[in-house]
Amino acid sequence: MAWATPTLQDVADEAGVAVSTASRALANPDRVSAPTRTHVQSVAMRLGYRHNRMAAAPETDRTPMLALLVADVTNPHNFGLIRGAEAQARAAGYTLIIGNTQESPEFERAHAERLGSAVAGFVLAGSRPAQRGE
Repeated sequence: MAWATPTLQDVADEAGVAVSTASRALANPDRVSAPTRTHVQSVAMRLGYRHNRMAAAPETDRTPMLALLVADVTNPHNFGLIRGAEAQARAAGYTLIIGNTQESPEFERAHAERLGSAVAGFVLAGSRPAQRGE
């Protein structure tokens, strides 16, 4: 038997609050009273609800992700770069996703176009030589 993932609506209904109140209690806890916050968070934990930061992104116009585009993920030079970028992103509250451009301007452009609306920003780490016309 498959279990349904609890939604914010499920948490709100079970806690006896509006969806907006449940959302604030989980995403911006300082915006609700301590008793409400504690109650909603307790219900969410009991139901197994996990706050989806991506779903909340349209409210804030920010996503919790950055994209690192590297020319070649197999290049040993990029190991330290990737680890350092990931550590800094994590410290700032972001998740880092990596795109391997395979030293191709077309792949780099395609990654940027696909990810542009899904990430808060890009870290470009291109080490490929510039091509004529770029």
